[in-house]
Amino acid sequence: AASMVDIRLASEYEKYPSVPGLLRDFTAISVRENSARTIIRQLIGDDVQATVVLDPTLLLTQDEWCRNVDIAVIQKEKYIFCYMYYITESQKRLIQRLAQLHGCTTVIISDLLKSDMPKIGELHIDPAENVSIEMFLCLIKNAEAVVTDSFHGTAFSIQFEKTFFAVESTQREKDLLENGKPRSHIDRIGTLLEKAGLPSRLLRYGEEDSAQVKESIGYSDVNKKLAQERLASLEWLRNAIG
Repeated sequence: AASMVDIRLASEYEKYPSVPGLLRDFTAISVRENSARTIIRQLIGDDVQATVVLDPTLLLTQDEWCRNVDIAVIQKEKYIFCYMYYITESQKRLIQRLAQLHGCTTVIISDLLKSDMPKIGELHIDPAENVSIEMFLCLIKNAEAVVTDSFHGTAFSIQFEKTFFAVESTQREKDLLENGKPRSHIDRIGTLLEKAGLPSRLLRYGEEDSAQVKESIGYSDVNKKLAQERLASLEWLRNAIG
């Protein structure tokens, strides 16, 4: 499932006249967000219809991930895991509220962060450096709650049935929109949360203070929706590859 990580492509693809012809060479195209499907339709009409499917990481169940990857149990106090590119002041307040709710004094922040380690109230900040795939999964699976501006942080929070919020990644408010449209990575996360029935878990810039942190996630319904999407995505893949 391909992803268009920059929404500006929608207004700039005329600079690349070979792209429509190259796309028409495919007999099947799958994408991960609704905006990508729209862009492809703008490029080639209905010559090849793009289908929105699940990210490959979600084609496996939680049980399959746990059976095939060595996901250790972290021997430390309860913590909130933050997998983020940037952290704003309002996002810090969200992390504090979650930590208080779950009785955590520690926040583990991955080295994905593109700025200095923040100070968040009275919470101890524990940087996670050189995180492997196994450790990444471990940090999510063992967390009391997750705050992330990453698509895969969101995907694995759902896989491991965590309390989580997906937030908007930005340093500046003006970076949030391109040509009047939301940034593409948010559409990718939003598309997944729509499929999972969890649209309220996406917090746009400035919405963090209104987050309903005490609201639980009904993973029984979420898992049923994901199971249906998984079956449909796998069926599409089987048909596409013949």
